[in-house]
Amino acid sequence: MGDVIALEEKRRRLRARRAFYPWERRFHCLFDEHTSVRDLPDAVLAVLIQPGEQCTRLLQSLVLRILTGESDVELEQLSPAQKILTIDVTLFLVDQIRFECMRRLGWVEPDPRVDTPIVDLVDQAAQGKVPAMQATPPILASHPLYAEYQKTFEGDQGAFVRKLIPRAIEEFIRRNKS
Repeated sequence: MGDVIALEEKRRRLRARRAFYPWERRFHCLFDEHTSVRDLPDAVLAVLIQPGEQCTRLLQSLVLRILTGESDVELEQLSPAQKILTIDVTLFLVDQIRFECMRRLGWVEPDPRVDTPIVDLVDQAAQGKVPAMQATPPILASHPLYAEYQKTFEGDQGAFVRKLIPRAIEEFIRRNKS
């Protein structure tokens, strides 16, 4: 039994190594099978939170490599169902990274999902095993818009938090440039 576990751990480590290789080249940091969203340096987070194709490609490539275990797989090579799954998981990961940015700014409560290694988070999301995948963390009482957030209908509070993302991105990047 121990051999099976050791083999699975080696496979996981290899998948992580393949998946994170482009990030290591891009960011000049080391990432492994234990790296969580919370572990990402501010400089890496500042790139990944930005809207646009660069961020999307970096995250989508990571998700593809984790899910397939392949180094040179492209979204276009996948079946329609696999494409949709990859896009869904990528969007989930984008959310987690942006919520972590907001947490570091002191805007939202910590989300325990960001402590899960990224490799596992991607696998869990792909298998539908992430609880409340669309959930947004609540705003902290210290945030200037907290009173307005509290008055918002509970079902709309997630949208309220998401509307703050552009401002959070701008603020996070500004703080990390200085």
